[in-house]
Formats: sequence, C-alpha cells, structure tokens
Amino acid sequence: MLKKANWLTLETPELVADLLKRQAIFEPQETLVRLQPAGEGNMNVTLRAESDRRSVIVKQSRPFVAKYDSIPAPLERIEFEAAFYRLTESHQQVSGQMPRLLAWLPTHYVLVLEDLGPAADATCLYADYPQVQLPDVIASLVMWLKTLHELSKKSVDVASLDNRALRQLNHAHIFQIPFLDAPAIDLDSVCPGLSAATQTLRTDDSLRRACLELGELYLSEGDFLLHGDFYPGSWLLSDRGAMVIDPEFCFAGPAEFDLGVLLAHLQLIGCQSPLGAIQDLVADAPVYAQLSWTLVSRFAAVEVLRRLLGVAQLPLTMNLAARAELVQSAHDELLAGPPAT
Repeated sequence: MLKKANWLTLETPELVADLLKRQAIFEPQETLVRLQPAGEGNMNVTLRAESDRRSVIVKQSRPFVAKYDSIPAPLERIEFEAAFYRLTESHQQVSGQMPRLLAWLPTHYVLVLEDLGPAADATCLYADYPQVQLPDVIASLVMWLKTLHELSKKSVDVASLDNRALRQLNHAHIFQIPFLDAPAIDLDSVCPGLSAATQTLRTDDSLRRACLELGELYLSEGDFLLHGDFYPGSWLLSDRGAMVIDPEFCFAGPAEFDLGVLLAHLQLIGCQSPLGAIQDLVADAPVYAQLSWTLVSRFAAVEVLRRLLGVAQLPLTMNLAARAELVQSAHDELLAGPPAT
C-alpha cells in the first residue's frame, strides 16, 4: 500500500526531485525549478516536473479517483498502465504516437513519462474547435487503434492485462450507475431539464437489461489489446499530431469496445456519419474481419448514455433538445433486435 507520506503533490517538490534523481532522470546536481499540474488528472495525480535542462511528466495513482476522492479506485491500476507501455514500446506505429515510458517506480506507484511539450487534450473538440483538421485527427486515431489491435494477433501477449479491479469500477459507471432510479449526480445542474427529459428512458427496465448484457461482454475475457478509454480526454493535439495518453484502463477484451467508445465520442463531437467514416478507414483491415459492427454501435450507445447521464460528464455545449435526442437514439439502438454477441 502506498503510504500517504509518499504521495506526490505540488507541495512535495523535494520528494519529486529525489525520485527523479534516484532513477537517473535528473542528474545529481540538477535542480527542480518548476512543478505544476499536467492536465486535469481525472484518475491520477499528474505533474510536470521541470529543471533547467529537461521536463518530464510524473504520474502517480491513489487508492481513489483523483478528481472524485470519494470514489475508491484500485491503486494497482498504474501497474497495468506501465505494462501497456512496456508491451507496446518496441512497436513504433503505436509507441511513436504516445509518450515514452522513462521509468516505472512500483514502490511509489509512479510512472515517469516523456513530456510531449505544449499540447492540449482533445476535449476542446466538444466545443466545435475550428482550428483542428478533424478528418485528419480522426484518421490518425483510427489507424492507431487498428494497429494497437493488430498487435494482439502478432507478438504481444495480452493475457496478463486482466485489470479486473479497475474494469469492475468502470463497469459500474458505464453500465449501471447512469440507470439508477435516482441519478448519481444532479443532472439539472449539468443541463436544466435533463433529469425530467430523460427519466422515462433512464429507468426503462429493458434498457437496463440491455446495458447489463453489454456489461457482461465488457467483463469477459478477450483477445485484443485495448486502450480501454479511447476518448478525447486521452488524446493530445500536439505539434507532432494526434497523440494518445492514459492507457490505465487497458485490458484484453473485445475490439468492439474501443471502437464503440471512439464512435460514441465522434457522435458527441457532432461528426457527420461517424460510423461510416470509421468503417471506410478500416474496410480492408484483416484484424476486423470478424468484427460485429452492431456490437460497436451498441457499445457506442451505452457510452453516450454514460457520458450524458453518469458521473463522468464532458464539457459539452449542446442544449437540452440535442442531449435528449442523443439519449433517445442510444436507447433505441440498444433495444433494436436481439443482443449483439
């Protein structure tokens, strides 16, 4: 267990500097001149440590969710993130679009990562960010995801990436909590009128059953190496192009889950015909020869519902009517025909 005395914060620069020197990331005489947050750090504490010679990212897990310290979370989740970096580091088409892992400190549950420099995460896309060439970004991310999934069919052994404890936490927040009789958050504070507008659909027993069936697939064993949380908060828009970060939710599972999360967020961004765009990009990919696009669409539907009705809200600018329309569409997708398997 990580002792509180070893928690890294903005108020512990000496501890951060000592860890970096012991890992030979900083030289013995090198001085830490600036320590600041690196992004919002939803799940973990993420700091940018700068000396007069270099800058690195220091990431540490806690026994709870960093953004919501009332929600317990498995401390060992960062071990799986470290394993993901190690599994992919020799595969340039994947690792080249991610920060390099510089050090893994298991006693402190700390990753030290390459600092990708000035970059913003892609959550700006929810607000119709005009400076971004969205088709290019989407193409880059889809091809990265395809290449990641292909590794599972080549030389990467994904059997060790069970990540069961974090998956169980995520399962609750995706497939159960958004559909409680009483919302887990004040939906009207997110968007006035959202609670009443969605109550009938949220509490539909058929919808709940459909989500739980999908949840069982999410928790089942699978053959593909997944990122596990492939949405704009895990993408950086940098001078090097679209980069991918935060694979702490990684696991071995169905490829449809990663693709479904991607599809959901392209819908939330407001992309036109996002499913067709993804399909066109991977039309000839042998790794997806047996893929169920119905299952992709249903994972997308539950992710849309989770983001509109659950705890993990997004910086969306859409009005009540648009949100209600997305909820209705996702509901209809999940209840259309037999379960996708």
